Amino acid sequence: MTTESDFDRLLDARADDGETTRTKQLALLVIHTKQLRASIDALPDQIAAAVERGVKNAARDQELRKELWVDAYERISDHATNGISQWIGKRILMILVAGALSASIGWAVLTGRLK
Repeated sequence: MTTESDFDRLLDARADDGETTRTKQLALLVIHTKQLRASIDALPDQIAAAVERGVKNAARDQELRKELWVDAYERISDHATNGISQWIGKRILMILVAGALSASIGWAVLTGRLK
């Protein structure tokens, strides 16, 4: 009774076909609701299995691994270069500011503006 053709036939049945038809329609609805609930409950496990298969397939792919390592190296190199440049730039700026401050204090003392 749960074959596709029986289901289609029951869905197409008119409401005035009797109590038996409505009971069968309700039974099919309950069966399909339970099947749908089981499918929804199994979905997280199916997604996890699919992700695991994808990761394993990616790990086996030599060309993809090579591309990932090259990309990772380039990104880390760029990040390190930027970090070093910023560190050096900050130190140079700090030295210039300290020099300018020292020169200003020295000038103020020599001219007598700061006693």
